Amino acid sequence: MAAEKDLIVAIELGSSSIRGIIGKKTTDGGIEILNIEQEITSDCIRKGVVYNIDKTIQCLNRIIERLQESQDTYINKVYVGIGGKSLHTAKNSILKNLDDRVIITHEMVEELLKENLSTSYPDSEILDVIPQEYRIGNGYTTEPVGIQSDQIEGNFLNVIARNSVKENLIKCVKGTGRSVAGFYISSLALAESLLADTEKRSGCALVDFGADTTTVAIFKNNLLRHLAVIPLGGNNITHDIASKQIEFEEAEMLKLKFGLAYAENPDTDCPNKIAISNDRTIIGKELQEIVEARMEEIIINVWEQINNTKYCDKLMAGIIITGCTANIKNLEKAFVHYTNFDKLKCGRIVAAQTKTGSPEEKLLRDGKLNTLLSLFTKGNINCTGVDSTTLDEPENPIVLASDAKNEEKGMDTTKHEPVQLQGIPEPMAVEEDNETAQEEEEKTIKEPKEKKSGWFSSAWSKIKEASKKIVEED
Repeated sequence: MAAEKDLIVAIELGSSSIRGIIGKKTTDGGIEILNIEQEITSDCIRKGVVYNIDKTIQCLNRIIERLQESQDTYINKVYVGIGGKSLHTAKNSILKNLDDRVIITHEMVEELLKENLSTSYPDSEILDVIPQEYRIGNGYTTEPVGIQSDQIEGNFLNVIARNSVKENLIKCVKGTGRSVAGFYISSLALAESLLADTEKRSGCALVDFGADTTTVAIFKNNLLRHLAVIPLGGNNITHDIASKQIEFEEAEMLKLKFGLAYAENPDTDCPNKIAISNDRTIIGKELQEIVEARMEEIIINVWEQINNTKYCDKLMAGIIITGCTANIKNLEKAFVHYTNFDKLKCGRIVAAQTKTGSPEEKLLRDGKLNTLLSLFTKGNINCTGVDSTTLDEPENPIVLASDAKNEEKGMDTTKHEPVQLQGIPEPMAVEEDNETAQEEEEKTIKEPKEKKSGWFSSAWSKIKEASKKIVEED
């Protein structure tokens, strides 16, 4: 191998593919991509969650080995993104009565944070904490230190997910012989890369339309206020098209090339017949009904998440749309039609440098690499060089967004005991969490009825109830 290089490696485990990136940060603050590799993961990851550990390890191994060969170096650690359908936020308040009127100190605030981190959630764990406001007397503030009071109440937004989500990721990385340089919550890393401070301050919602899931993140006054993952995405549309006896790859092509999220004039907007292969065709209006019905379902679920919060009418910067499914034509028109909300921005991408004519160029333009690039941007240590078998495991590879904020304020960030990694058993051949039955049910594709409204009404009545259970009431 060549001499050690100062390179960063990040991994995104998505429902449609696992992607790995190796590159470096430039002196002007940008990022330079040296190579990107991917493996199809339809048989080992569902809804952003690892369910077949052996196959995931094999995919990771192939990706990492190809990244190594491209740069003639050894990768000993990787940054990994956390996502999946169980990821969501929950509010929590901690009240502390003081013996006398005293000046609030950093230590008092840290005690509230520590007590909040000890909050227990059934079969789930806290991945990150975003302090909201602190109530001092009858007033609220985001900076309580220095204020005199006999009482302080901390309001926190906990980002939580099922225990198995992080555990399975650790098993998969360790199964490759590497270690975890750090975990980042994918949706928050994406928001940090795509959203301007003015947008997060004014109020905005970032909607990431993915392959198997759609993530909604709401910001106001520079703070995350709500996060939910809807178990619906672009693959639902593709599967519905494929149910018409069409190969999945062909169905994906039809969706992106001919599908419209909303057709203002179906008779003129849709072709009469669309050629597929082997002299087979599909009626344009039939394809359009499938795409439009599913997109309506997804958009209404997104709007339900936004509308269930108290920030619905406070999104001064509007809704920012991204993700691979955001490439479906007329998505903005569909969103306006179904929600009557017209302040949208679509197609935003993460800026990066790559070689002209490289395969990554197209992916950069359509936003499919946004999450991967965002995870890469968060990395700050060299991931190559010494064989990882000689390295000690990091004490706490979870990197909290709240830690970065607290470091700026000079606060101690070493006390997050509840999120420290515990001993993890050796990789298992196959592991499925207790949501397997539910996932199998979601995987079933129902034949669309001739009338879109009837099919949609039945599907929406079921998904609406499930959607309301995703997050705590706002």
